[in-house]
Amino acid sequence: SVTMEFVALNMPQHNGIVEQKIVTDWNRANAMLIGARLKAKVKDKLRAEAESTAELLSNMLVHAGKDKSAKRVVW
Repeated sequence: SVTMEFVALNMPQHNGIVEQKIVTDWNRANAMLIGARLKAKVKDKLRAEAESTAELLSNMLVHAGKDKSAKRVVW
């Protein structure tokens, strides 16, 4: 099972950018599930799909100071 750990930002022993992205995607998935107003049992079943969708959306976003999304840079 996967557990979430919150760590201090900008520490050399941690990859802060990746960890921030994971937390951001996790929060987006939670927002999707809360916004859908589903029962807890259904939320648990759809959590993986919501997290996958949150990651896809995150990769499609164009961030400030860049002209391409992460997905377009790879492809």
